[in-house]
Amino acid sequence: MMFTNKEMIRDVFKDYDMENQKNVFINKSGITCFHVIACIWNIKKQPEDYVAARYRKPTFMDTYSNIVYPTNGPKLWPIDDLNTMAPPVMRRAIGRPKNRETRQMMNLEIHTYYQRDF
Repeated sequence: MMFTNKEMIRDVFKDYDMENQKNVFINKSGITCFHVIACIWNIKKQPEDYVAARYRKPTFMDTYSNIVYPTNGPKLWPIDDLNTMAPPVMRRAIGRPKNRETRQMMNLEIHTYYQRDF
């Protein structure tokens, strides 16, 4: 069975949603295309078997199993006078200055020509 019609693929996916009541299956499964799911069903297999390991629940649980303890606020951090940070060096942007032309246009009355700057 070939899925050449987009409506046919949507119908298959809607049937899957009604069966399993998973409206957000595509967003959380790792399989993003409707036609991929339709092809997997065509070979009589489950789409969950083709999901990458990073999208599965055991991987999620292993990732967030460690506890991250909060740190002290900035008021309690030690002050280091030896290494003070300086702000970055400000450099003029390369290219045509844009502000100069707009200022001149605002100062000019409505003319069809530019004034020359000498």
